Amino acid sequence: NHGKVKGSLVPKDLVWTALRYTWHHFLAIVNSTLETAHLDPRGLESCLDVLKYALLGTICLDMTMERSAFITQLSRVKFFNQSRGLEEERCGTPLRDQQHLSQDEYRNDEWFYDLEKMCSDPSNGSSKMEATDLVAEAVSDLRSSLRIDSSLKREMGRVSRRIRNGEILLNDPTRSFLREGDLMKRCNRTGRNVRYHFFLFSDMLVYSHRSSSGDFKIHEELPLHLMKIRDHALDGSSGNSKMKASFHIQHPRKSFVAVAPSVELRNSWMQDINSAIKKEVERKARLEGARLASAAKGTSLA
Repeated sequence: NHGKVKGSLVPKDLVWTALRYTWHHFLAIVNSTLETAHLDPRGLESCLDVLKYALLGTICLDMTMERSAFITQLSRVKFFNQSRGLEEERCGTPLRDQQHLSQDEYRNDEWFYDLEKMCSDPSNGSSKMEATDLVAEAVSDLRSSLRIDSSLKREMGRVSRRIRNGEILLNDPTRSFLREGDLMKRCNRTGRNVRYHFFLFSDMLVYSHRSSSGDFKIHEELPLHLMKIRDHALDGSSGNSKMKASFHIQHPRKSFVAVAPSVELRNSWMQDINSAIKKEVERKARLEGARLASAAKGTSLA
């Protein structure tokens, strides 16, 4: 700061020159990772350090054009992380094909506006420090979130390997595993109870039986956004203790009574399924809203 360079510190002018002629390589690395982030969030996690130090360098060195490009990239990563369920379901299209929507949305983020404002005055050193703190905090939050996502994907892989043809369940990168367990399913025709193994995912409920080879064979997949759960007691059909642990699963594809081993397990299953239904319905609504907004924008441009 006082014209002195100690130890192995690199002169500012040399760092500026090196970054000035190499920044586009860092930009290309992050862009390439973003294009496949819907399939490999872990790769995006690994790329965060590149983005962090490139952006911090351009902030400290007052590289306006380069800084703006990296701020835009970090905003895109934040947008991707906040709306993964919305973005990734668009027919599996990568992020590069969805720019028409995301370009506008992340620029409306208060975080984006604050960071741009902090960097607007090159002579304001304290504002620069605030900007670097904001970037470091954002990257730390993103890394934690993406690390959790990677863990969920590994768990999905472990669960899918126990299910016959379970690799199909991995086709949707937004799907996550929530819980599993045995429930009795009451046959609507005979009234007989049959034991099935249920898997609850973020977007559907699957019931299956264990085959002689040890894996689980799927009987039915029920999308959650069309499902309703009702307490069997509300229907006046809970005369015995076994029925007190039962609940209705209502779905256009299949409706039946499920019986848990205990009232406590019945309550926890109902709570988890209802929570998953609510989140999935909200996700579908956001997706539809984004489609309508995109269509409206396309119409106005035409």
